Amino acid sequence: MGASLTLHFRPRDMSVMTDDIVKVRQPRITLDGQLVSYCEREALRLDALAARARWGWVARRYERKAARARAQGERSRLRETARGRGDGPDASADSFG
Repeated sequence: MGASLTLHFRPRDMSVMTDDIVKVRQPRITLDGQLVSYCEREALRLDALAARARWGWVARRYERKAARARAQGERSRLRETARGRGDGPDASADSFG
């Protein structure tokens, strides 16, 4: 007398309805999505190192590295936008914090 489990698939909205419970699948986090937030954090870290650098040439090197990290983050952000993932709250979510 066990209840049967019926699965209804809805490919349009990527959800699976199990009897009365609807579970929505989270979109896959892409490498570009992870790189957006990583590059932002890395640029902030390099800016802090540049501010504390003792010599000017070291500070300039950190500033150049921070600029490269920001450029990479912007390229990844543009690819995510082109993919249709936009600048929403989940656009910069990553799996490692």
